[in-house]
Amino acid sequence: LRFAFSFAEKLSCPANASRAEKLCACLTESGADQGFSDSSELHSCPNIRAHCPLFLQGECRGGRFTTGLERYYIPEELAPALAVVPEDASAIVTLSSDGRGIISKLMVDSKTIEDYAKERSEAVK
Repeated sequence: LRFAFSFAEKLSCPANASRAEKLCACLTESGADQGFSDSSELHSCPNIRAHCPLFLQGECRGGRFTTGLERYYIPEELAPALAVVPEDASAIVTLSSDGRGIISKLMVDSKTIEDYAKERSEAVK
């Protein structure tokens, strides 16, 4: 599956950002306001640790912040049921200490995307 995170639209890539430069977005750690603490700014990754304990690393491609999380692989037999990722889907992401993210699970309606696809496949039969 290929998809875009809604946060990507909220983060502005600097006009002079090179594709090779790693940029980071500061995150809040927990609570009701979980998410980006300053959703319009990207920072140089080496400098972000001083003021932000939790951050997501990425780069600007075509003026858009990408994190490497935009693809998720599912079993081929489930692909027909997931031609389109539902808009209310969410991702559970694990962050490494340097801000790289790994998708642990994709969720739809409190189910993993694999379980959601299996239910859709069975409903069509």
